[in-house]
Amino acid sequence: MKAITLLLLRISTGVVLMLWGVFRIQSPESGAGLGERYDYPGVLSAESMQMGLGVAETVLGVAVVLGVLRKLTYPLQSLVLLAGALLIWKHIIDPFGLFLFAGDASPVRVFFPSLCLFVATLVMIAFKEDDTLSLDHKLGLPF
Repeated sequence: MKAITLLLLRISTGVVLMLWGVFRIQSPESGAGLGERYDYPGVLSAESMQMGLGVAETVLGVAVVLGVLRKLTYPLQSLVLLAGALLIWKHIIDPFGLFLFAGDASPVRVFFPSLCLFVATLVMIAFKEDDTLSLDHKLGLPF
């Protein structure tokens, strides 16, 4: 049961990265627009960065789903998800807009699961030895 649960966590968290990566590749202006809209303007929200970020996220997501190079990909995924969650921290801490949002600003409740994805990745790191359905494990590679 533990191996199947870890497989499902790998698939669900990796697919999220793949979806965001493909979104950035297909619509770089939209990826940049989200960055500007949700209070994290800067170099990573530049339209010119979206293709590279999208490819990196997609490749990382595929690696996580397959369970390859888990010693590297799981910590990278956790950093990507943590960084994303920190950038939208107000929406996570105050999903109902009771105290952190003023004026016309309003929370985006669908951002709250960002925290869950990060924690799911920490669980994957903690139990990676039990993930016997990963490609690393099947090929006898160090994980």
